Amino acid sequence: MPADSHSGKDTYMEIDGLLTNRDPNLNIVSPYIGPYYARMLLGLARRKNVRIITSEPKLESSKRAVAYINSRGNRKASLVKWSLYMIVLEAILTLFRMYPLDFYILPVFILGWLALYAHYRSGMNLRIRMKVVTKDFIHEKLFISDTKAIVGSANLTYGGTHKNIEHIEVISDPERIRGLADHFESLWSSY
Repeated sequence: MPADSHSGKDTYMEIDGLLTNRDPNLNIVSPYIGPYYARMLLGLARRKNVRIITSEPKLESSKRAVAYINSRGNRKASLVKWSLYMIVLEAILTLFRMYPLDFYILPVFILGWLALYAHYRSGMNLRIRMKVVTKDFIHEKLFISDTKAIVGSANLTYGGTHKNIEHIEVISDPERIRGLADHFESLWSSY
């Protein structure tokens, strides 16, 4: 099955369609990621596995987007870790009878479970991993889901998909998608 070719300012329709489809896996190679797509990818990472390979950001907006993706889970995960440490500490102190169980430990357990619930509900279990390549400049643009792939010139920025005149190839042939997925795995393991 041949690739479907698109040129113009409406490449976002195909790219956004691939990003938001029902496939459980999404692999992306793009030298630049904008804030618009950083927020979208974090939202998608609540329900699908997202892996991104990007170059060390040179544009300020791309720096902010990469930092946003990297810091999102870490900041929230530290709250959960702190809550779990407090629960363990309170349990140990209670076992040694340093203070009564009913007065101190119950509120800490409640706070800990609320933190775990917030962790689950707010998407802190984000299934997103990103490799920022510093020794080489990754310039290719590749978007792969389980049933579709896109290659072309569009960066994963709002301007790159909505404003620039870009050219992309939409691929739905399973054999070609497997080949591109193998290429992605090769890049992923080499960085």
